[in-house]
Amino acid sequence: MLTRFSLLGFLFGFLFVGVTCTTPILEVSPCSAGFTKIPDAFIIYDGSSLATQTTSVELCHGAHALVLNITCADRNILTPFKKCNDPLFKASAVEFFITPETADGAWDQHHYLELETSPNGMLFLSHITNHNLDCTNFAGSYIDCNQSGIVVEAAADIPQAVWKTHLEIPWTTMMPEGVTPRATPTVWRANLYRIAFPKGHTEYSCWQPTKTLCFHQPLTFARLVMK
Repeated sequence: MLTRFSLLGFLFGFLFVGVTCTTPILEVSPCSAGFTKIPDAFIIYDGSSLATQTTSVELCHGAHALVLNITCADRNILTPFKKCNDPLFKASAVEFFITPETADGAWDQHHYLELETSPNGMLFLSHITNHNLDCTNFAGSYIDCNQSGIVVEAAADIPQAVWKTHLEIPWTTMMPEGVTPRATPTVWRANLYRIAFPKGHTEYSCWQPTKTLCFHQPLTFARLVMK
């Protein structure tokens, strides 16, 4: 019989075949070949257990954008915010942080895109500068949602306790502020996060656990490799 922790080990092994001990790798299919699915294996931020509110993510890459379909089981959908760059993290939300690698495998750990989305399709977008690689000293530069080029479609089904989001994020929007590469990077560093409110408490979960209650931990980012 699988225990909770052996199950976690099994899921991580399934997701990250061929990874190093420090940086998980996920190969992302081109959209013409279908989606690459991350199974429902979001972990509580400290790595202690699986999240009770599951999050299913599938990705693919196109010529101009990275595409994500996200499905969130949610027994208590909270979505009060109505404007671009409202503090979505204070209610039901998914967060996605991403930054590119260069051709030689280097990457700027201090600069990344923060994207948040909610059950009603609102966006929070910011170019982050993180000096200490944690929550002690970082700042953001807001991005106008209408100028971002991001396509977002969302729907919440409260009786079925689920909400879904479709995102198409242009490669140019995911580049650090002021950086224009000669070609679209094929390897990126990223992590995904979830904020939910089951049974009156807040549940913080992640694809890659941050170990502390601070999602701004770029050293925990996994690698997304575009096949």
